[in-house]
Amino acid sequence: MPKMRKLTRHICRDTNVTNYSDEVIRVLVGDPSSGLQRKTYLLHDSILSSGSRFFRDMLSQPQKRLIGEATEALCDEYEFPHRTIELNEDDDLFGRYVSLVYFDTIPIGDEPDCKWKQDQIVARDVAIHARYSKLFDMFMLCERLRDRQAKNKIIDAITRQSLLYYKPSPSSDPKFLVDSVETDGNPGGWCKVFPLQEEVKYIYQRTSSESMRRLLVDMWAYSPAYSY
Repeated sequence: MPKMRKLTRHICRDTNVTNYSDEVIRVLVGDPSSGLQRKTYLLHDSILSSGSRFFRDMLSQPQKRLIGEATEALCDEYEFPHRTIELNEDDDLFGRYVSLVYFDTIPIGDEPDCKWKQDQIVARDVAIHARYSKLFDMFMLCERLRDRQAKNKIIDAITRQSLLYYKPSPSSDPKFLVDSVETDGNPGGWCKVFPLQEEVKYIYQRTSSESMRRLLVDMWAYSPAYSY
């Protein structure tokens, strides 16, 4: 009998079909005071408002039209027919949010190989902390957009990252090592890479989310790196 595992992962109920025929809105992202051109996103009303209370509130206001934006409208009409929302956010960060909302993916870079060579350990750890940083930034953006579902997915991604095992460097402090004989197929003596103390303090001071703060406290209590 053929395996159906990969197939069933893509099967969902009829009620979960995404509606791409709804109204499209324009989102201008970027800081206008920076002097840089803001990035334009054409996104679906229903998709944004389904998770984000911020967009839901903004889109419930009376519709306004902008004149003379036909080139950005990708149509021949002189009047731009779409509602416009301006966000003073980093456009790259917002692009990651769009990827999460539309495709249920969190683009934060390739997963570092747990078996990197010893001379690559430092670069690996830098890559891991870059992933944490992107996840924390995305979480704070989702807080500002009031998207609870997206925040939960990011918390799950942070948790999963913290549970991965990596090969330690020769200079690793013994307190960073995992003393289990076999855990998830990994031999004892491997290590987990947690967020740095300054990363934990940064996000803790800038979020009021109980679930995120609870996760950070759990990391702080579990990791021997924070015991001093």
